[in-house]
Amino acid sequence: MPTLTALSRSQSQLWHKTDQTRAGMYRIVNGKRYRCKVSHRNAEDNKPGAGKDWEDYWEEV
Repeated sequence: MPTLTALSRSQSQLWHKTDQTRAGMYRIVNGKRYRCKVSHRNAEDNKPGAGKDWEDYWEEV
């Protein structure tokens, strides 16, 4: 299995507020990798690992 570093370069991007994220996309926040479960526009409430509703939108992988 590839390391997080290898996956980060090829499949993941950093999370940015107001970006549009589609289901299946990966984002990195504070060194952790998350997969989007539901397409949405990023906001503080759905920020992976931190927003009050993040688990509705993301899963840590």
